[in-house]
Amino acid sequence: PATPGENNSLSFDGVDDYASILGLSSVVDNSSLTLMGWFKAISNGEPNLYYEGIMGFRNYPSSDGNFFANISWTGWDNPTLEIYGGGSANIVLTPDDQTWYHLAYSYDGTNIFSYLNGNLINENIANNDPIVPSIDLLFGNNIENGNHFFKGNLDEVSLWEESLSQDQIQNYMNTSLTGDEENLAGYWNFDDGQGSTLTDLSSNENNGIVNGATWSGDGAPVQEPLTPGSVVISEIFYNPSFSLGSDYDYEF
Repeated sequence: PATPGENNSLSFDGVDDYASILGLSSVVDNSSLTLMGWFKAISNGEPNLYYEGIMGFRNYPSSDGNFFANISWTGWDNPTLEIYGGGSANIVLTPDDQTWYHLAYSYDGTNIFSYLNGNLINENIANNDPIVPSIDLLFGNNIENGNHFFKGNLDEVSLWEESLSQDQIQNYMNTSLTGDEENLAGYWNFDDGQGSTLTDLSSNENNGIVNGATWSGDGAPVQEPLTPGSVVISEIFYNPSFSLGSDYDYEF
């Protein structure tokens, strides 16, 4: 079970659960951008599972205003993460339902890039505008000829007003953000653990609304951010040839 304030996630049932941040595309319109977060996907075992929305902006049926990640368990030779941001940058992946995956995709004004677990997998030219104003950011749903709900968990999602590099993505992905990073448009760590509000921990107050999804204590494998002045001791060496005594002074 979820404990408020601890490392939690949202669990989506694949039937009617989702969360949304209303009209958020207006914040990142006319800029380069990155959307990234952790997901754990579970197949419903049904024969026609496709277009399940993981996260993103969806403006169907327009060709503009679409910046999203879906998972299609069928319709391809192998299950595929369909990544679109004015162009396709798909990732072939058969998720293990016990494994967390980090997904990031970005747009630099010309190209769309997709990353899995911090590694660049695909890129393509964006022939359409991936962002137009007043489109909701959706978690767990994709609207295309109806709703296509995601089954699994989401955690640690962030939206940026820049196209992050691979090095930046790798630096950010394994540690919770502080919320004051440069060009951060929204950050949801999913640690609320209760209620129907998904809190934005950036200074922008882009809070979301949880619709049916349940809080889970199964969080993504991320560490807490270091606070200023904190020190991590990774190794301690012991030399038995020396003994602590009055001849030596030790300061820590």
